[in-house]
Amino acid sequence: MNKKLVIIIGVVLVFLLGAGGAGFYVIWTKISNLAAPAQATETAGAQKTEAEKGPQVGPVLDLSTFIVNLADEDAQRFLKTSIAVEMDSDLAVTEATSRLPQIKDYIVTLLPTKKSAEILSTEGKQVLRSQLTEGLNRFLSKGKITSLYFTDFVIQ
Repeated sequence: MNKKLVIIIGVVLVFLLGAGGAGFYVIWTKISNLAAPAQATETAGAQKTEAEKGPQVGPVLDLSTFIVNLADEDAQRFLKTSIAVEMDSDLAVTEATSRLPQIKDYIVTLLPTKKSAEILSTEGKQVLRSQLTEGLNRFLSKGKITSLYFTDFVIQ
């Protein structure tokens, strides 16, 4: 009987240790899951703060669509483009809106001086974007254009 009693006690101890380990694992998992949302919330808050510090998009003014002849000598080509400008303030948008005839005139005057080969490449579009931005900023005194976007660009 002594051997049977030792075996039974050994089996009970192994069972109790296994049950205790399983219970500890379950409790530890629950505690970890409770702490994880708090950490995730802190991380999300930090990311939101970083996103708020990131580049801010200013107000955008749509200048409409322009269709002009290009300066190509070998063939008659047309450019159809839509342009939008990002401004640094709402005050700049108000000023640009009041100066819209001058702004559109500048664009309609500049675009026909370009040849299709000049503006087909990415670099050519960048040069045109810079020329337009610099030229249009001359009409504004209360703000400035920070970015110029071609929302449509077709040469035929």
